[in-house]
Amino acid sequence: MQLVTPLVDYCCGVGKPDPWGDFPRSLSIKEYCHPYRVFAKLFRQHSLQRWVADWEALVEGALSPCNVGLRLNAICICTGLIKLLEAAHLVWIREGGGGIKLQTEHNGVAIA
Repeated sequence: MQLVTPLVDYCCGVGKPDPWGDFPRSLSIKEYCHPYRVFAKLFRQHSLQRWVADWEALVEGALSPCNVGLRLNAICICTGLIKLLEAAHLVWIREGGGGIKLQTEHNGVAIA
């Protein structure tokens, strides 16, 4: 298994790369190499609608001034949502960065 240089593979090329801040924290090496498997695994656990509903309940509970009686497993929900976000970002970068390209010149003049 060959890993691509993490910063080239994970950063979108905008701004200065930060090796510590830019690298995904929740993905395993296998998930990093195959981010589509993260979607398959997590959507086997719960549907998209369930993930969205859990996220909304988690946010509502966090912003509520009182105990709203939530019975969510917050750690599992947060970890799953972070994995989905990191996998989505990784796919986005690997498939062209959503159209964002590092601009090297403007009107024929090089940008430093």
